[in-house]
Amino acid sequence: MQFTSRQQERDSVLFYNIDIMEKSPAHNSRTTTTDAILEQGVNKKAHAISIEKSKRLGHVPPRSSSFVVKEEDGSTHPIPQQNTCAVVGNSGILLDSNCGEAIDSNDFVIRCNIPEIEKYSRDVGTKTNITHMNPRRVHDLFEHARQNKDYLNLYEDFRFLNNSILWSRGSAESAGTQNLLYSTNYLMSKFNLNFRIAYTKGKLWCTIIQRYMNEINVPTAGMLAIAEAFCLCDKISVYGFYPFLTGPDDRTVPYHYFGEMTTKTLDNFDTGHNFRQEYSILQLLDRDGILELVSVKCK
Repeated sequence: MQFTSRQQERDSVLFYNIDIMEKSPAHNSRTTTTDAILEQGVNKKAHAISIEKSKRLGHVPPRSSSFVVKEEDGSTHPIPQQNTCAVVGNSGILLDSNCGEAIDSNDFVIRCNIPEIEKYSRDVGTKTNITHMNPRRVHDLFEHARQNKDYLNLYEDFRFLNNSILWSRGSAESAGTQNLLYSTNYLMSKFNLNFRIAYTKGKLWCTIIQRYMNEINVPTAGMLAIAEAFCLCDKISVYGFYPFLTGPDDRTVPYHYFGEMTTKTLDNFDTGHNFRQEYSILQLLDRDGILELVSVKCK
C-alpha cells in the first residue's frame, strides 16, 4: 500500500464491523459475530460530524470513579473524576508515532504492565498517573520483593513511574492487592521509590462498555484499563492498541514498542486474547464518538 501524502495515510483506517444480534427476550440469550471488513478512505469530516452528533445526543453518560487509592497511612479515598484521559497500550504501532506530546496533554494518563518510557518519550509521552498491572506482573514483582532478589533491572523498570499509582484489579483484601502493597513497600525500602496502590471493587464497568466487555472471553490488561477509564474520565483517548501485523503505512508492527517483544509480532505466539475483537469494539466506540482511537501518526 503506497500513500501519496501524510493526510492520505492518516485517512486510511482499518475498520472492523461488529454485528451484534440480539434475540427476543423470550429466548433470554444473545449471540455475537465479529466480521472483519476492510474499509479504506474513511471520510474524516463525516466522522467528526458523527462524533459531535453523538455528543449532542448524550451518548456519553455520567460516570463515577471505581478506583480506590490506599495511602501509606492506611487511609483510602476514590480518585477524583477526570476530564481528559489517555489510555496507552504497548503495541509497536506507537513507534515513530510522535504521539508523546498528545498523550501528555491529557489530564490523566493510564498505562499498562510497567512499560519502558524514557527512551520512547517522543512517541509515548512521559506522564503516568496509573499503571495497570495484570496478575502475572503483580506476582513477578511480589516474588522479587519476597525473595529480596538483587535484580538490577527492577529499579530501571520502575524508576520512571515513580510517584504514580500502581493498580491491580480486585478488592482491598484480595491476594493481588495485598501482594502489590507488600511490593510497593519493598520498592520504597530498597530503591526509595514511592508508589501508592489502587484497587477496583468488583466489576464496576460503566453501562456504556459493559455489554462489550461481557463479549470478551479473556480481556487484555489494556482493555480492562479502558473499561475502568469509562468510570473515571469524561473524555478518553486510546493509543497503542493495534492487532495487525502491518500498519496503515505497510510497515511491520511489533508486538510491543519496547523490549524483547520488538522482535516479535502477534503471529509468533498465542496469548489467549482476541486482539481483533477488542480492536473492533474500540473502533465502534470511536465511530460513535464515545472515545478517540488513535492508530496513526499524531504528526
